[in-house]
Order: sequence, then structure tokens, then C-alpha cells
Amino acid sequence: MITFAEARAIVQIEVPTAQIVATWGYESDTYWQLIAGDTRFINGNQLDYSDISDTCHLVRKSDGHYETKSFVAAFNFFEGFTPYGNIPMLVQD
Repeated sequence: MITFAEARAIVQIEVPTAQIVATWGYESDTYWQLIAGDTRFINGNQLDYSDISDTCHLVRKSDGHYETKSFVAAFNFFEGFTPYGNIPMLVQD
């Protein structure tokens, strides 16, 4: 079983080097959903630096497979995901 920390390392390899992966995200029984972006957004909670793309980074818990999905195009897929970690108040639903 892939831990959240392992999933973070997998995503960090996949995103541009200028981005960092947050220590918080979302999970389902099958996937970790991780948030990557500018450090001013991830660590500084500055919404002006949030990634406006629709790309969600996913890591399958069973084997570490990395994939991306469009949140808008796959909205139903993300139903049932729950928060993981200390999600900043500025980005909570």
C-alpha cells in the first residue's frame, strides 16, 4: 500500500521542478489526490498563485501508478474523496 508520503514523492517527480507538492490533499479508498503548485500557494496560502489548470494528480494506493484527470470532465470520479492532512482554510470547500 502506497502511503501519502510515497505518493507525494511520485508526484514531485512528475510535475515541473518549479512546483512543490502539498503535505495535504484528498483520498478515496483507491487513490491519493495530490495538489502541486507554486510554493507561494502551497506554503503561503496566497490564492493569487494557485494553479488555474484543471489537472488533478492521482496516485493509485495499491501500486503507485501516477495519472492525471480533469476535475471538471471527471467530476463524478471525485465524489467520495475526503480531505487528508491539514488543508489550509483558504482552500477548503
